[in-house]
Amino acid sequence: MPIVLAALAVGAVLGVELPAGWLPAIIKDLPTLPDLGTGQAVVVSGSALVVVDGDTLRYKGERLRLLDIDTPETSKPRCTAEASAGAAATAALRSLIAGQQVTIRYSGKTDRYSRPLVRVVTPDGDVGAALLRQGFALSYKPGAEAYAARAAHWCG
Repeated sequence: MPIVLAALAVGAVLGVELPAGWLPAIIKDLPTLPDLGTGQAVVVSGSALVVVDGDTLRYKGERLRLLDIDTPETSKPRCTAEASAGAAATAALRSLIAGQQVTIRYSGKTDRYSRPLVRVVTPDGDVGAALLRQGFALSYKPGAEAYAARAAHWCG
């Protein structure tokens, strides 16, 4: 199968057109992610999700960003306090979805890194709202001024 995919990719780059309806059966049977349009939802076990940080998850290899919240940075923290708070937010997100049935609701929007913006809901409620209530996240607002305010919040 990798050879078939590579050949198709090379052909696409070179502008080679395939006859209408031609597609190997193996390609047709590949699993696909759900349509990422507005209102689409998928229900999965919490164990199907990988927690990247306090506001980012990975599902089937795709990074998903929690909608409307921002947690402290873990990959490039601006101070040691933010690094510690980021680790705590990551642990909190892991705890909120562990052993739960999780609904991922796609908003139809993406962030500046092209990650789908999603709401994640468990039987206990919206995970982003729980992170806000527990003090692990702030409401996300765009712009340089809001970014500076978040940095000041986490780093003092």
